[in-house]
Amino acid sequence: MAVLTFLNVEGASAAALLLTAHPRASLFPTSAYGISKSLASLLGKGYDEVHVCGLGIKCELAELLNTLSRLKNEGTKTYWYCGDSYLNSLRADLEKHVSCRFAPHECGIVRAVLSFLPRKAASGAQAHKILRIGTNPDRREGESQADRDLRDLVRGSVWRYLNYRDRHAYPHAISVLAGVQTMDTILDRRTIETYRRSSDRVLSGKSVAMERVRDNVTKCGPAGSTVLITGETGTGKEIVARLIHEASDRCDAPFVPVNCAMLDGSLLEDMLFGHEKGAFTGAAEDRPGCFEEAHGGTLFLDEIGEIPSATQAKILRVLQEGQLRRLGGREDKRVDVRVIAATNRDLAEAVRAGRFRSDLYYRLAVLRIEIPPLRERPEDIPLLVQDILYRMCEEKGLPLPELNRRQLDTLKRQPWRGNVRELENVLARYVILGVKDVTEALEKQSEFEVSEDQIVPLEEFETRYMRAVYEKLGGNISRTAEALGVTRNTVKKKLC
Repeated sequence: MAVLTFLNVEGASAAALLLTAHPRASLFPTSAYGISKSLASLLGKGYDEVHVCGLGIKCELAELLNTLSRLKNEGTKTYWYCGDSYLNSLRADLEKHVSCRFAPHECGIVRAVLSFLPRKAASGAQAHKILRIGTNPDRREGESQADRDLRDLVRGSVWRYLNYRDRHAYPHAISVLAGVQTMDTILDRRTIETYRRSSDRVLSGKSVAMERVRDNVTKCGPAGSTVLITGETGTGKEIVARLIHEASDRCDAPFVPVNCAMLDGSLLEDMLFGHEKGAFTGAAEDRPGCFEEAHGGTLFLDEIGEIPSATQAKILRVLQEGQLRRLGGREDKRVDVRVIAATNRDLAEAVRAGRFRSDLYYRLAVLRIEIPPLRERPEDIPLLVQDILYRMCEEKGLPLPELNRRQLDTLKRQPWRGNVRELENVLARYVILGVKDVTEALEKQSEFEVSEDQIVPLEEFETRYMRAVYEKLGGNISRTAEALGVTRNTVKKKLC
């Protein structure tokens, strides 16, 4: 028997209920976008039953129905649990191949699954625990620490799946929730603690480019070498840096971020290396710098390309020798720090131009991760929208809105110069203002904004624009002149 479910506490709880009745069932995380491929992966595996928990359908319907038909022909019985009416319009098509188990709208998917379980499984103590956690996913007051740990184990396993493509953590968490497996004291506790300090950092997207980023994060984490992250502003470079830190053996030590573009040379050096008492006016006591604060952990140098040459030399010394000297100090101090750097500039070009030290560049770029801009991966936008809206609405206790295909297509066509950060701002306005259409929350782009290759002499631009208006108004010179506020002779002169 196979159980397919979606990635959150309710999905895990629905699957856990099925597992209480069928402890040997295989568990598979999936989504409304990936349900067809997930079902196709079960073909030829000999499953007698497949249970789909509360998943919508956002893949190609014809492809999904074909897969369900093939499973049926193999002798597999498929059951599809629905906690509300979102599949009612497709019920006739689905029921040709599966058994649809619809429950009343107010039930929710967890209660929907529970209503179809055998009486013995549905009335057990474990089922009541699962129901308590799954139907109150945001409850905090009055619950036990054990319940909080279970809930955060599930959420932490989802976090690991999204960021590292860890395909074992989520099924394991479901098995623990069902009482089929026991909680691993060390590994599960680490998952819980990591989620609690890093839950807001998620790499969403299904594009090849983002899968490559995840793969590199997973590999770079345990490696221990310096890492250079490149990408435009707003692509999530600090998120990637923190995920590398969390995947390393330094994860329990500090992660210290420094924005190098925010400070000038002397202030930046004080921030990085610290100072001794009396080093300068106002230095009333010793103060360790960020390198010392990050001892044993990770120092993230954001916008590394903005660092002055003199400071570059001092950073290079720390990387090469593991030693630094505070401002005004007389003795070197040893530090054990992993450095991750990020930039939105072309550092290789800066090296050629003499603005950045080549020896520091090669010391930083042992491992490299390039994050693509959002406009180059529009296929990621639906998943990003889904994840961002889910987090926002969960935090504010609001119902989750559903964007239609037209709205998503409009978002896909945007240039997103601010990348994911700009998308988050748009969705925040959409949720806070409560507008009906997400496109109303888009910022109006300047009608005169052009790229460099579009720049032409003003006279040529005027002629092009006038001709466009002339053609739009059916070739009528008088209407064109009136619309542009010029004389007929001016129009004739420009167009002749």
